[in-house]
Amino acid sequence: MISYREPKAVEQKQKIEAVFLPEESSRRSQTVISSKSARDQHRPSKGRSKLYVSFFSFNSLSSHFQDANLIAVMAKEFPLIDLTILELMQTNPTFKCGLASADMTSFIHRIEDADPNSSAISEDDSNQNWGHYQFTGGSMTCSSVLASWESIGSTNSACALIAAAIKTCRVARYLCTQHGITADSYLSDHYLEQVFERILVAWKDASGVSHLLNTILLLTCIGHAAHATTPWSALP
Repeated sequence: MISYREPKAVEQKQKIEAVFLPEESSRRSQTVISSKSARDQHRPSKGRSKLYVSFFSFNSLSSHFQDANLIAVMAKEFPLIDLTILELMQTNPTFKCGLASADMTSFIHRIEDADPNSSAISEDDSNQNWGHYQFTGGSMTCSSVLASWESIGSTNSACALIAAAIKTCRVARYLCTQHGITADSYLSDHYLEQVFERILVAWKDASGVSHLLNTILLLTCIGHAAHATTPWSALP
Protein backbone atom coordinates (compact mmCIF):
# COMPACT_ATOMS: atom_id res chain seq x y z
CA MET A 1 0.00 0.00 0.00
CA ILE A 2 1.26 3.47 -0.86
CA SER A 3 2.10 5.49 2.22
CA TYR A 4 2.44 9.25 2.05
CA ARG A 5 2.60 11.72 4.93
CA GLU A 6 0.82 14.96 3.99
CA PRO A 7 3.03 18.06 4.35
CA LYS A 8 1.68 21.59 4.58
CA ALA A 9 -0.17 22.79 1.47
CA VAL A 10 2.57 25.15 0.25
CA GLU A 11 5.36 22.66 0.90
CA GLN A 12 3.30 19.98 -0.80
CA LYS A 13 2.91 22.04 -3.98
CA GLN A 14 6.60 22.93 -4.01
CA LYS A 15 7.58 19.27 -3.73
CA ILE A 16 5.35 18.27 -6.61
CA GLU A 17 6.61 21.10 -8.81
CA ALA A 18 10.20 20.15 -7.97
CA VAL A 19 9.51 16.63 -9.19
CA PHE A 20 7.48 17.40 -12.28
CA LEU A 21 7.91 20.92 -13.60
CA PRO A 22 10.45 21.15 -16.45
CA GLU A 23 11.76 24.51 -15.25
CA GLU A 24 12.98 22.89 -12.03
CA SER A 25 14.55 20.05 -14.02
CA SER A 26 16.38 22.60 -16.11
CA ARG A 27 17.79 24.33 -13.04
CA ARG A 28 18.95 21.02 -11.60
CA SER A 29 20.52 20.11 -14.93
CA GLN A 30 22.70 23.21 -14.99
CA THR A 31 24.05 22.38 -11.53
CA VAL A 32 24.87 18.81 -12.49
CA ILE A 33 26.43 19.77 -15.81
CA SER A 34 28.60 22.42 -14.15
CA SER A 35 29.95 19.98 -11.58
CA LYS A 36 30.61 17.34 -14.23
CA SER A 37 32.35 19.87 -16.47
CA ALA A 38 34.66 20.91 -13.65
CA ARG A 39 35.80 17.32 -13.20
CA ASP A 40 36.09 16.57 -16.89
CA GLN A 41 37.62 19.80 -18.23
CA HIS A 42 41.11 18.23 -18.55
CA ARG A 43 39.89 15.06 -20.23
CA PRO A 44 40.34 14.80 -24.00
CA SER A 45 37.03 14.98 -25.86
CA LYS A 46 36.21 12.50 -28.59
CA GLY A 47 33.46 13.56 -30.97
CA ARG A 48 30.27 14.86 -29.42
CA SER A 49 30.44 15.83 -25.74
CA LYS A 50 29.08 13.37 -23.24
CA LEU A 51 25.63 14.24 -21.97
CA TYR A 52 24.55 13.64 -18.38
CA VAL A 53 20.88 12.84 -17.86
CA SER A 54 20.80 11.20 -14.43
CA PHE A 55 19.13 14.30 -12.96
CA PHE A 56 16.00 13.49 -15.00
CA SER A 57 15.15 10.50 -12.80
CA PHE A 58 11.64 10.61 -11.27
CA ASN A 59 11.63 7.70 -8.85
CA SER A 60 9.64 9.79 -6.36
CA LEU A 61 6.45 9.63 -8.44
CA SER A 62 5.02 6.88 -6.24
CA SER A 63 5.77 8.95 -3.12
CA HIS A 64 3.75 11.86 -4.48
CA PHE A 65 1.13 9.66 -6.12
CA GLN A 66 -1.70 10.69 -3.81
CA ASP A 67 -0.90 14.40 -3.96
CA ALA A 68 -3.85 16.55 -5.03
CA ASN A 69 -1.60 18.74 -7.19
CA LEU A 70 -0.26 15.85 -9.27
CA ILE A 71 -2.99 15.90 -11.94
CA ALA A 72 -2.82 19.68 -12.36
CA VAL A 73 0.97 19.70 -12.73
CA MET A 74 0.92 16.81 -15.20
CA ALA A 75 -1.86 18.45 -17.23
CA LYS A 76 0.18 21.64 -17.48
CA GLU A 77 3.21 19.86 -18.92
CA PHE A 78 1.34 17.31 -21.06
CA PRO A 79 -2.00 18.96 -21.96
CA LEU A 80 -2.82 16.45 -24.72
CA ILE A 81 -2.42 13.34 -22.55
CA ASP A 82 -5.53 11.72 -21.05
CA LEU A 83 -4.73 11.49 -17.32
CA THR A 84 -7.82 9.47 -16.38
CA ILE A 85 -5.78 6.49 -15.21
CA LEU A 86 -3.95 8.64 -12.66
CA GLU A 87 -7.26 9.76 -11.20
CA LEU A 88 -8.49 6.16 -11.03
CA MET A 89 -5.31 4.88 -9.40
CA GLN A 90 -5.38 7.69 -6.85
CA THR A 91 -8.91 6.62 -5.93
CA ASN A 92 -7.94 2.95 -5.58
CA PRO A 93 -4.14 2.72 -5.10
CA THR A 94 -4.18 -0.91 -3.91
CA PHE A 95 -6.29 -2.20 -6.80
CA LYS A 96 -5.43 -5.87 -7.47
CA CYS A 97 -1.93 -5.41 -6.12
CA GLY A 98 0.45 -8.12 -7.32
CA LEU A 99 3.91 -8.68 -8.75
CA ALA A 100 4.85 -7.13 -12.08
CA SER A 101 5.74 -9.54 -14.85
CA ALA A 102 9.38 -10.07 -15.78
CA ASP A 103 8.79 -8.19 -19.04
CA MET A 104 7.23 -5.27 -17.18
CA THR A 105 10.22 -5.03 -14.86
CA SER A 106 12.70 -5.27 -17.74
CA PHE A 107 10.71 -2.74 -19.76
CA ILE A 108 10.82 -0.19 -16.96
CA HIS A 109 14.56 -0.65 -16.45
CA ARG A 110 15.32 -0.39 -20.16
CA ILE A 111 13.45 2.91 -20.42
CA GLU A 112 14.63 4.37 -17.12
CA ASP A 113 18.29 3.42 -17.60
CA ALA A 114 18.62 4.43 -21.26
CA ASP A 115 21.86 6.36 -21.87
CA PRO A 116 22.06 8.74 -24.87
CA ASN A 117 25.84 8.21 -24.87
CA SER A 118 25.48 4.46 -25.43
CA SER A 119 26.82 3.07 -28.70
CA ALA A 120 23.86 0.67 -28.74
CA ILE A 121 21.55 3.59 -29.55
CA SER A 122 21.92 4.97 -33.06
CA GLU A 123 21.70 8.62 -34.10
CA ASP A 124 18.34 7.84 -35.71
CA ASP A 125 16.98 6.95 -32.27
CA SER A 126 18.26 10.11 -30.60
CA ASN A 127 17.15 13.74 -30.32
CA GLN A 128 13.48 14.12 -31.37
CA ASN A 129 13.32 10.34 -31.90
CA TRP A 130 14.66 9.60 -28.42
CA GLY A 131 12.60 6.79 -26.94
CA HIS A 132 12.20 4.69 -30.09
CA TYR A 133 14.84 2.17 -29.08
CA GLN A 134 13.62 1.94 -25.47
CA PHE A 135 9.95 1.44 -26.34
CA THR A 136 10.31 -0.85 -29.37
CA GLY A 137 13.56 -2.79 -28.97
CA GLY A 138 13.38 -6.59 -29.06
CA SER A 139 9.98 -8.09 -28.33
CA MET A 140 8.97 -5.59 -25.65
CA THR A 141 6.53 -2.85 -26.68
CA CYS A 142 3.69 -1.06 -24.91
CA SER A 143 1.11 -3.35 -26.47
CA SER A 144 2.94 -6.56 -25.54
CA VAL A 145 4.08 -5.61 -22.05
CA LEU A 146 0.91 -3.78 -20.95
CA ALA A 147 -1.43 -6.47 -22.23
CA SER A 148 -3.18 -6.93 -18.89
CA TRP A 149 -3.27 -5.60 -15.34
CA GLU A 150 -1.84 -8.92 -14.22
CA SER A 151 1.28 -8.14 -16.27
CA ILE A 152 1.46 -4.58 -14.90
CA GLY A 153 1.17 -5.85 -11.35
CA SER A 154 0.20 -2.81 -9.27
CA THR A 155 -0.23 0.93 -9.22
CA ASN A 156 3.37 1.19 -7.99
CA SER A 157 4.79 -0.50 -11.08
CA ALA A 158 2.40 1.51 -13.28
CA CYS A 159 3.76 4.70 -11.68
CA ALA A 160 7.34 3.53 -12.24
CA LEU A 161 6.68 3.09 -15.96
CA ILE A 162 4.90 6.44 -16.22
CA ALA A 163 7.84 8.13 -14.46
CA ALA A 164 10.31 6.48 -16.86
CA ALA A 165 8.22 7.61 -19.84
CA ILE A 166 8.12 11.19 -18.50
CA LYS A 167 11.89 11.08 -18.10
CA THR A 168 12.18 9.98 -21.74
CA CYS A 169 10.11 12.97 -22.89
CA ARG A 170 12.26 15.41 -20.97
CA VAL A 171 15.53 13.88 -22.07
CA ALA A 172 14.37 14.12 -25.71
CA ARG A 173 13.84 17.86 -25.29
CA TYR A 174 17.15 18.22 -23.50
CA LEU A 175 19.02 16.40 -26.28
CA CYS A 176 17.50 18.63 -28.95
CA THR A 177 18.43 21.73 -26.96
CA GLN A 178 22.01 20.56 -26.45
CA HIS A 179 22.40 19.67 -30.14
CA GLY A 180 20.79 22.86 -31.44
CA ILE A 181 17.82 21.04 -32.97
CA THR A 182 14.40 22.66 -33.28
CA ALA A 183 11.76 19.93 -33.19
CA ASP A 184 8.07 20.32 -34.01
CA SER A 185 7.22 17.08 -32.20
CA TYR A 186 8.84 14.36 -30.12
CA LEU A 187 8.39 10.63 -30.61
CA SER A 188 8.63 10.14 -26.86
CA ASP A 189 5.34 12.01 -26.40
CA HIS A 190 3.63 9.40 -28.57
CA TYR A 191 5.01 6.60 -26.38
CA LEU A 192 3.95 8.43 -23.20
CA GLU A 193 0.42 8.63 -24.60
CA GLN A 194 0.54 4.91 -25.38
CA VAL A 195 1.61 4.14 -21.82
CA PHE A 196 -1.35 6.03 -20.37
CA GLU A 197 -3.79 4.50 -22.85
CA ARG A 198 -2.60 0.91 -22.38
CA ILE A 199 -2.59 1.10 -18.59
CA LEU A 200 -6.12 2.53 -18.67
CA VAL A 201 -7.35 -0.27 -20.94
CA ALA A 202 -5.74 -2.89 -18.68
CA TRP A 203 -7.37 -1.28 -15.64
CA LYS A 204 -10.82 -1.31 -17.29
CA ASP A 205 -10.40 -4.91 -18.44
CA ALA A 206 -9.54 -5.87 -14.86
CA SER A 207 -12.81 -4.24 -13.70
CA GLY A 208 -11.05 -1.34 -12.07
CA VAL A 209 -13.65 1.11 -13.31
CA SER A 210 -16.49 -1.18 -12.28
CA HIS A 211 -15.02 -1.42 -8.77
CA LEU A 212 -14.89 2.37 -8.54
CA LEU A 213 -18.43 2.82 -9.81
CA ASN A 214 -19.76 0.16 -7.43
CA THR A 215 -18.10 1.92 -4.51
CA ILE A 216 -19.60 5.26 -5.52
CA LEU A 217 -23.05 3.72 -5.97
CA LEU A 218 -22.82 1.98 -2.59
CA LEU A 219 -21.87 5.17 -0.78
CA THR A 220 -24.64 7.05 -2.61
CA CYS A 221 -27.23 4.45 -1.59
CA ILE A 222 -26.05 4.55 2.02
CA GLY A 223 -26.33 8.35 1.98
CA HIS A 224 -29.86 8.26 0.56
CA ALA A 225 -30.89 5.59 3.07
CA ALA A 226 -29.60 7.67 5.97
CA HIS A 227 -31.60 10.71 4.85
CA ALA A 228 -34.72 8.68 4.12
CA THR A 229 -34.84 6.95 7.52
CA THR A 230 -37.63 8.31 9.67
CA PRO A 231 -36.80 8.74 13.37
CA TRP A 232 -38.88 6.57 15.73
CA SER A 233 -39.90 9.67 17.63
CA ALA A 234 -41.56 11.05 14.53
CA LEU A 235 -43.84 8.03 14.05
CA PRO A 236 -47.51 8.45 15.04
